[in-house]
Amino acid sequence: MPELNPGAISASPGTPYVTPSLLLSAPTGIVWSTLGPGARPNEQQQFDEQLNLCRRATSMIDGYCNQPLRATLDSETLYGPGELRFQMQPNGNARLLLSRSPVTAVLGGQVSMAASFPAQNTPIPAASFKIANPLIGVYGATVPGGSDNSGQAVFLAPGVVSWLAGRFGYQVQVSYINGWPHGSTQAAAAAGDATIEIDDCTGWGVPPGGTTGATGTLYDPGAQETITVLAASATSGPGVLALSAPLAYSHAVGVMASTLPNTVIQAAILYCVSQALVRGTTSTSIQSLPGGAAGGGKSGEEYATEADLMIHPYKRVI
Repeated sequence: MPELNPGAISASPGTPYVTPSLLLSAPTGIVWSTLGPGARPNEQQQFDEQLNLCRRATSMIDGYCNQPLRATLDSETLYGPGELRFQMQPNGNARLLLSRSPVTAVLGGQVSMAASFPAQNTPIPAASFKIANPLIGVYGATVPGGSDNSGQAVFLAPGVVSWLAGRFGYQVQVSYINGWPHGSTQAAAAAGDATIEIDDCTGWGVPPGGTTGATGTLYDPGAQETITVLAASATSGPGVLALSAPLAYSHAVGVMASTLPNTVIQAAILYCVSQALVRGTTSTSIQSLPGGAAGGGKSGEEYATEADLMIHPYKRVI
């Protein structure tokens, strides 16, 4: 079924972790054309409900993980030293444990004495921060990553804070990007183009101190390809990504561009299946497989449980 309004994919609250085109292409066994109001929903109604399922699945993932997995721009204030999330180290570094992971870039910050009301902030340059465990397989990689192997701690250079102000003597505000760059195309792109327009540039560009941007995948059934970003026109929000190599295929509006691990995308598909089965097998068409036993499929709850297990490693921990 053609996507009648693919531009709607990136409407609020952003591109979901799986799109209708990917959902329809996945081997789920569900006949998705039965979704929609009434006994015979038209193509636009089918697409709208498929998109709603994708968005709800995305919310389920973020809710289970207690954090968004897509790249977001965040600002957070910590008070210390002397608290678990704000500790001084023997070499003079301060170790700051931020709320969200994986931290992929620190854009800068500011520091003030905690006893100052209002705060008298002094800027901290991005070069004064260092990520404790950088994410592998997204930046400077030749292929997209497949798992979460980073953390949420950053180091602050010696001399910015110390024990001189006593316990909880400082407040440090950190501006950072966490999560996996994720979005969808906002304009058609032709084979040979070296740029693409995307709904969210967050995390795609070159991080401070880096040499290249993120490596991800354009999930376009029949024309899927890997892209590596050299530059982004914006830190966050809509913009243009400059690519390291021309596109091999043409892509329409609404094609998902993502660095999310495939386990997260698969979990989103399973949550969609779980939702579709809520109506019961008497009203949801399920394709039979050769040699398979009729009625032997899993329940919606079992699909949701399988999805929970897939995304458990990405759950927010403080």
